Amino acid sequence: SHLFDPVKADIRRITNLKGLKDVVSVLDKVYGNNNEWVYKRLGGHLTIPGYLSIYAAYADDQPVSVAWTYFQKGKFASLFAGSTRTEYRKRGLYTSLLSTRLKEIRERRYQYAMVEAGEMSRPIVEKHGFQYLATAWDYLWEGGK
Repeated sequence: SHLFDPVKADIRRITNLKGLKDVVSVLDKVYGNNNEWVYKRLGGHLTIPGYLSIYAAYADDQPVSVAWTYFQKGKFASLFAGSTRTEYRKRGLYTSLLSTRLKEIRERRYQYAMVEAGEMSRPIVEKHGFQYLATAWDYLWEGGK
């Protein structure tokens, strides 16, 4: 695996609410226009020191791919998102974001990295040594009985 080689893509860390507009921009283009949740959820988590790292890949100075990592207390770091605009896929941006995040995980001395990988991401992370463990499903809790 070449994940720890220098990254050639333009990867930038997002550290504040203003930068989250780039995350929303990519998610809106990939999934549709309903990603305002990013400001409250990720924005709130950015205020907790050391808890969340967000990265975006840029092409022609435009955000085209995003991903983030949560650092739980202890040994586990969890990698999420890895969303790339359709017209910028197959250029290694997801892998560059994976590499950037794994380097940070290693630097911070976390022992394990868990990836939430969809159908498109799974072959990429498996190619780099990740193993499938389980399927997770999102549900909306409506309370009650």
